[in-house]
Amino acid sequence: MITREEKLVEKNAILESILESTFAGYWDWYIQEDYEYLSPSFKRMFGYEDNELDNIPNSWQQAIHPEDLKMVMTIYQKHIDSKGIHPYHFEARYFHKNGSIVWIFCQGKVIEWDELGKPVRMVGSHIDITHSKQVETKLNLSNEILELTNQLASVGGWRYSIQNQELFWTSVTKQIHQVTSNYKPDILTAIDFYKQGFSRNRIQEVISKAIKKGETFSEELEIITAKRNHVWVRAIGKPHFKDGICEYLYGTFQDITVERNKRDKLQEDIDELELLQASENAQMVYAASHDLKEPLRTIHNYAELLQEDYANCLPAEAQGYLSSLMNSSVRMQNLITGLLGYSRIDNFKNKTLVDSQKILSETLEDLFTIVTESNAIVTHSVMPVFRANATGLKQLFLNLISNAIKYRNEEKTLRINIKVEEEKNFWKFSVKDNGIGIAKKHFRDVFLIFKRLHNRHKYEGAGIGLAICKKIVLHHQGKIWVDSEEDKGSTFYFTLRK
Repeated sequence: MITREEKLVEKNAILESILESTFAGYWDWYIQEDYEYLSPSFKRMFGYEDNELDNIPNSWQQAIHPEDLKMVMTIYQKHIDSKGIHPYHFEARYFHKNGSIVWIFCQGKVIEWDELGKPVRMVGSHIDITHSKQVETKLNLSNEILELTNQLASVGGWRYSIQNQELFWTSVTKQIHQVTSNYKPDILTAIDFYKQGFSRNRIQEVISKAIKKGETFSEELEIITAKRNHVWVRAIGKPHFKDGICEYLYGTFQDITVERNKRDKLQEDIDELELLQASENAQMVYAASHDLKEPLRTIHNYAELLQEDYANCLPAEAQGYLSSLMNSSVRMQNLITGLLGYSRIDNFKNKTLVDSQKILSETLEDLFTIVTESNAIVTHSVMPVFRANATGLKQLFLNLISNAIKYRNEEKTLRINIKVEEEKNFWKFSVKDNGIGIAKKHFRDVFLIFKRLHNRHKYEGAGIGLAICKKIVLHHQGKIWVDSEEDKGSTFYFTLRK
């Protein structure tokens, strides 16, 4: 006569053949009889042959890690008490025959109950998940190392889902904003952390471009933390698109306050050295220019006398020489006047409370004729009141607007826009035009004294104007630079300390 166990083994032969090539093991537990069929593949997970483990519950209960057995029995009891509603599944550690750990995912269900509501039969499966657990452990370790590295470097991460408007910050990002670990950010409050003005406007602009145009960004901006501290950050973002639609943005967020302060201090030291050198050069320039002025005036006067009294007596070739002499002496006089002006910038050190709106208006009045003749359209934002040297500020406006007019594109209407943005310690001014532009290789050269980029017959000038601007800016502990594209125009930026 065939026993129940033999029938069960025969009945499960087909199922076992299916599971044989997989990592799955099958079990069939007759609870009230304390008998549990454990498939050969189940036993092989732990290094045993079929005949080495008895088909009883105690076989797996002895193999399971003691720390996990209590958890498994709790889940089992909840499954029984709820009449199968509470699911029976878990991940647990088992001991292999060789002593190593095997991770198992188990799931099962009571499929038969007696008339008293007690469980009779329960079936389920085991899946070996050791490899995925090892990968998970390595990944968790890598994440922990990365998190620690990010904390040491003050680098956080973020992710913004466009569809559901959800914003995620890593712990370091929260630390930089000085919010609690359970703080839940949203896009509007996140933007409000950026300092009002340039930083906030800029982050809104680059986020919009990333979503609409797929542009990545890397910006150094200022935020005001939850504890009202001013912090400089580097915000890097990249969009992810699917079927032409931006699904989310993600990137890094780094505290660069220390780096920024060191860079600013280094720049201040460089500026101070440049200013000291400029002052020494200015003294030499003033002395040389002053000594040259009188002899040059004498040469020019004698040339005028020759032209007035003897021009008709001179042959045509000599008259050409005389005309060239006159023109050269005039250019030399203009150059010396410019040099003297450059040397006098050291007198622009005294600062008072000035209305830059009034100074700009006066400058535009002085330039009324050439602005009108060039049909230029000049616009500007509201200018601030702050401490500066009024004469120096007016000279800055005068030189930069004059240059925009001088180097205009004759084929289109000249447009000049002057605006200012407030930064932490500076006012950042810009003078933008749509003129002929400057090649990138000349961005630094244009501020050198006597540096000319164009033929003097087409564009008059001594090549001193922008050098004067740089020196004035240095006296205000600021910096000056240009951003330009040939045939599209230039924007000159300069900062003046508040």
